[in-house]
Amino acid sequence: MDSLQLFLDQFQPSGEAETGWLKQVFRFVSQHLELSGHAPLPAGDVMTGVCVVKKIQENMCVTHLLPVSYRLVSISELLSQQHLACVSNTSWSTNQQRAWEKEAELSLPGHLALPRVNLLLIGCLRGGRAGEWRLTDASGSVRCEVSQWDVMRSGVR
Repeated sequence: MDSLQLFLDQFQPSGEAETGWLKQVFRFVSQHLELSGHAPLPAGDVMTGVCVVKKIQENMCVTHLLPVSYRLVSISELLSQQHLACVSNTSWSTNQQRAWEKEAELSLPGHLALPRVNLLLIGCLRGGRAGEWRLTDASGSVRCEVSQWDVMRSGVR
């Protein structure tokens, strides 16, 4: 049995949408995720893909659903398309997102908050110079600011 099939068997997808999304996650993890500064993972690293999906489900506060509306994005793709600072929190409900948007717009009159986009940025979080945090994948790195340390700690294992 090949590694992709072993990966799919861990989740027993309920349809074509879930199967397609899981295949994208598996390919993405194999191509973009690095561990400890090494080259991208070999395609056979099933357990890393399983851990990624389970961590996504945990942070989205679901264990039985796959977030098929979310697309994985590499750091290089994010940097080439995103030219403004952005905020992310996968555990926010729609109401929490709307509350944040209102707060952001009130604090900066005349500016609209960024719209919600269902993207997942996955990489390895590393400490950098002068206490700076960087998220890295095989395509690059981006500086991060942590606004809630307790959320951060729960996402790092």
